[in-house]
Amino acid sequence: MDKTTEARIQAELDDVLSRLRQLGQAVAIEGGVTDSLDLAGDLFDNAQAVETRELGQLGVARLTERARRLKTALARLQEGAFGRCDDCGKPIPPARLRAILGVTTCVVCQEALEKAGGR
Repeated sequence: MDKTTEARIQAELDDVLSRLRQLGQAVAIEGGVTDSLDLAGDLFDNAQAVETRELGQLGVARLTERARRLKTALARLQEGAFGRCDDCGKPIPPARLRAILGVTTCVVCQEALEKAGGR
């Protein structure tokens, strides 16, 4: 197992989880404010509050997906499967692995998946 890669993945996972905790609190606070919108209030203010809440929720969803992928990458690293394409089994180029921690497909297979409407 590559300890440097494991440390990078773990560090990014820790960062993502920290950001999720911060965003979760922000979304909860904003949710409390915007759940009781002032119907008599300014339409613009209400729209802005809803948009802020929705952006926060979108951020939480993206970070949650990132955390899931990083946890999967750690498990794959421990199993010895990290760095191999899930689809074709060939090695994923090191530059791709460095650029996208947690990637599970090579470029060729990823392009095929995207053309087919997959992930």
